[in-house]
Amino acid sequence: MAKKKKKHFHLLKILLFIILLIIMLVAYSYFIEPKIFTYREYPIDNENIKNEFKGFKIVHITDIHYGRNFNKEDLKKVVRSINEQKPDVVVLTGDLIDKTANMTTQMSNEITDELKTINASSGKYAITGDQDLKFDEFSNIINNSGFIKLDNTYDTIYKNGYKSMLIAGVSTAKDKEDINSKLIATKEFINSF
Repeated sequence: MAKKKKKHFHLLKILLFIILLIIMLVAYSYFIEPKIFTYREYPIDNENIKNEFKGFKIVHITDIHYGRNFNKEDLKKVVRSINEQKPDVVVLTGDLIDKTANMTTQMSNEITDELKTINASSGKYAITGDQDLKFDEFSNIINNSGFIKLDNTYDTIYKNGYKSMLIAGVSTAKDKEDINSKLIATKEFINSF
């Protein structure tokens, strides 16, 4: 009988350990990991980049998921970090708002006010992510914060007023349109040269 109780106690300890491990993993993925801001610098050396654009700095931000575990203070930290990099261009590539967010006017204003303070000498660009599609406010946030929405289109970036570079954006694949049809306008522009 004592041997059986000892075996049950051992199994109970293992089960409690597994439950504790699962709780810790869920807590990490829900509360800690979303607050981690990753910064990496990648130099790009490409013969197609004009000499005038050497040293041109592009900051890429994505998957903020505002409204889940990401709030105004978190966004302020991200914006501060972006501005410290002194970017020429900032690109936001979707999922700014989490699909589970209960979007309010206050939340929309908070996001807009913070994104407005991003400084980029040659422009700020955004494309719509699949989670952003749920919110009509997304376009207003992007437009009112000084970003140019590049869903399936392009823009020209000028350096020193006369040298140019083309920037194109492709929106989320959730709309079932293939990438070639999304880039028709961009390809037509490039082929016109």
